[in-house]
Amino acid sequence: METNVYEAPKTDLLTSEEKKSSNSQFYIVSIRKFLFLYIGTVGLYGFIWFYKNWAQYKRTNNLSIWPVPRSIFYIFFTHTLFRKVDETLGERSKALWSPQTLATGFVLAAIVGSICDRLSYNDVGSPITDLVSLALLPVSAWLLCKAQQVINVACNDPEGQSNSQFTVANIIWLIIGALFWVLIFLGLFMVFVGDQPFTQG
Repeated sequence: METNVYEAPKTDLLTSEEKKSSNSQFYIVSIRKFLFLYIGTVGLYGFIWFYKNWAQYKRTNNLSIWPVPRSIFYIFFTHTLFRKVDETLGERSKALWSPQTLATGFVLAAIVGSICDRLSYNDVGSPITDLVSLALLPVSAWLLCKAQQVINVACNDPEGQSNSQFTVANIIWLIIGALFWVLIFLGLFMVFVGDQPFTQG
């Protein structure tokens, strides 16, 4: 069998950071990038975050689980995911976090936020429900951020260096998220101000 001496070995085409990310049990991402994507997409990045974690866990452990349903119905699988991360940490767990408490806090924030969104959509309790929903966004981001910090430690990449750069797909998501933010602020503007600026004069 002939080999091409001019062809670089495939194993050398990946940086050490990329190898670390691809071989990790869970999804590595820097905290800065995570916060930008989560807040920037109005929390939609959370679905991708859960999918990435379950897909990575499935691949590295050769399991027959379905990442997509677990990401869509994440409130039912958050405790399980955090427990899997905790098992990976081993003896380091107690010094870093309380997985069940963190998972419960996130699930409660997600449920309350979802209820407020539905009430707001049906013009019930607006604008209070709108404001509560928005206020819960940074809370959810902070809770998942704490989980991401632990995941990075568990995967031996505390700073998330292997996934700290923004990709083209990330930029597209942020642009879509920006459009959502514009619609949200326009909606709040109309609720608080109404058509007064347009009727005066």
